[in-house]
Amino acid sequence: MRKVSTRFLFCLFLVLAVVGTCGNEAFGQGQVTGSITGIVTDQSGATIAGAKIIALNTVTNLKRETVSGSDGFYRFDLLPVGVYDVFAELEGFKKAVSSKISLSVNDVLRVDLKMEVGQVTEVVTIEGGPAAINTENSTLGRTVDNRTLTDLPVLSGAAGRNPLALAPLQAGVVAGGQVGPFSVNGQRAQSNN
Repeated sequence: MRKVSTRFLFCLFLVLAVVGTCGNEAFGQGQVTGSITGIVTDQSGATIAGAKIIALNTVTNLKRETVSGSDGFYRFDLLPVGVYDVFAELEGFKKAVSSKISLSVNDVLRVDLKMEVGQVTEVVTIEGGPAAINTENSTLGRTVDNRTLTDLPVLSGAAGRNPLALAPLQAGVVAGGQVGPFSVNGQRAQSNN
């Protein structure tokens, strides 16, 4: 057997270390989507299978469609954040609508739809969206738009606004540090994007 040189092992280790750390930046990318899920029922509480469910983003007009399963369950994954109207349609039932559902980053919102027996031309509208509580996991997220940023009295530098000054206001963010401006959920400051 041939003896492996120390120089070769050092080069191999160096290459593996560089390749191993190159992919870490991709893991730091934040998710900018959420999910809407729920169950379709009739007036008596029985589940409705085969109902056509539509999620419509009221700002961008993005439209996603699905069909409720045999247990009445439906789910829209990877919806971009925004305000949605959710519709349920099935022949022999009135159209059920839940409007103005505000979907934020990493939300999993439950929107149950109750359909009433009736003609197709009738519409049942459910006012007020669901409570913005994530019932699937403990992940928190919030979308901050440009209007919110300009309305906040956050100043830094030469009386200019710095969006990074808002980071410590969020849950799980610790300000300060020798390496970076803040740390999120115990991660290293270099992991922030």
